[in-house]
Amino acid sequence: MSTPGQRASDAEREAVAEHLRRAAAEGRLTTDELDERVGAAYGAQTVGELEPLTADLPPLPLPKAAAMSVWRNEEVRRRLAALLIANPVCIAVWLAGGANGSFWPKWVLLGTVAAFIVTFVHAALGIEEHDRELPSPPQPPRLPHER
Repeated sequence: MSTPGQRASDAEREAVAEHLRRAAAEGRLTTDELDERVGAAYGAQTVGELEPLTADLPPLPLPKAAAMSVWRNEEVRRRLAALLIANPVCIAVWLAGGANGSFWPKWVLLGTVAAFIVTFVHAALGIEEHDRELPSPPQPPRLPHER
């Protein structure tokens, strides 16, 4: 917990500035008040200097739990759909075939569960995977008559 005399971090200054920007967007501060307070926030050296800048403003709403936002991730929902569709179908095929031999749908179950867990953890931790475009191969030099 921070004490008023403790040195303010860049993250604390930025959080106060963001709080002030949101308050201005809601109409709680004029443009002049926003400029003055943001300038004071970035110039603050201690936590005690930051506190009065937002004391007359309502607190920011608490961020939603990460688990709730994970379910909004399209890739998580796709992996869950694959898990819930592919496995019952494979199990039904295995049962319809007489359920002879080993339980082969376990391999489908293993793959879809693993893919879902990896995707869920990445979404919960905010790790984004981007398709990396490979650079195009270098072109051979053109001959003088081709230019």
